[in-house]
Amino acid sequence: MFEIFLFGTFWFWMLIALEIVVLFVFIENENGAGATVSMLLFGAMLQWFGNVDIIQYVKSYPLFILSCAGAYFALGAVWGVIKWWIFCRDRLEDYEEARDIFLNENKVPAGTKVVPVELRLAWKAILEKSFKTASLVDVPQVRTHKAKIIRWMTFWVISIIWSFINDFVKRIFRTIYQKISNFLQGISDKMFRSVKNDLEIPNEEE
Repeated sequence: MFEIFLFGTFWFWMLIALEIVVLFVFIENENGAGATVSMLLFGAMLQWFGNVDIIQYVKSYPLFILSCAGAYFALGAVWGVIKWWIFCRDRLEDYEEARDIFLNENKVPAGTKVVPVELRLAWKAILEKSFKTASLVDVPQVRTHKAKIIRWMTFWVISIIWSFINDFVKRIFRTIYQKISNFLQGISDKMFRSVKNDLEIPNEEE
């Protein structure tokens, strides 16, 4: 049989790199079936077009394989809990961000965390107009995200890496933005102060 993916060769590492990229694409697009098929094809390539005899290795070290599988599933379950917490936190923060924008537009004092009673009907009306925002008020239900959670647990290695790149790095810049947003707003307010003065109409004394 033609062996091209010999361990340590250029094509061996290219196959691994390609599989990692494919997994990232499938996981990012929430395609668990595609990710599973790609893993099976990856193993088949190593088995029949390389010198990595996966089947023989499983037969020779069944207890070791079982222990590794058990550890993998256990770590996947732990990551599933952590990722669900991150998912719920992000949903809540999206809601709070939309609410803060609404409060700011209605001249509510900064730092207010609860929509005043007199503005709640208007706030509910805004939520009803936007499906994306309206969905934020619904408590996330595990049963409606079953496939997502299983995918997180099954491909937890890829999920952790992507979460670090996408979620954690994004959170760092989000925190930086929150810290400097007032400073940036001060720059624009100072720069456009003359424009505001030109448009200000003083009250005429009777």
